[in-house]
Amino acid sequence: MPTRTNLVIRAALDSDTPAIVALAIELGYSITVEHTKSFLRSRGSEEVEIFIAAESGSPIGWICVAVAEYLTSPRHGEIQGFVINERYRGKGVGPLLLARAESWARDRALRFYERNAYSRVKRQHVFEKSL
Repeated sequence: MPTRTNLVIRAALDSDTPAIVALAIELGYSITVEHTKSFLRSRGSEEVEIFIAAESGSPIGWICVAVAEYLTSPRHGEIQGFVINERYRGKGVGPLLLARAESWARDRALRFYERNAYSRVKRQHVFEKSL
């Protein structure tokens, strides 16, 4: 299990692009390096952020959280992607990324929704966390 001394949760950098893509492909997402680079450059709008879990400087997971609003729900923070390297699943990395995404939403006075849909697991959980 990662320890506090070698695990860091931080905003994604352009240099994280290859790791973001590799982790996404590991879970079955279909994204390209070009799209990811473009997405990372466009996130200065305060409407979306990607956080990286890095162990000893190497990305081992990421979460993308964005402001969302639908006819049926008010503006809220919503997870758009969430990947942990297979070797680190079940070792406490996911909750740290989720906590950082929730904090990002709370900083914007948004409610936070976690939406986890993993095609390999064949299930979807949608629930609201009270802040």
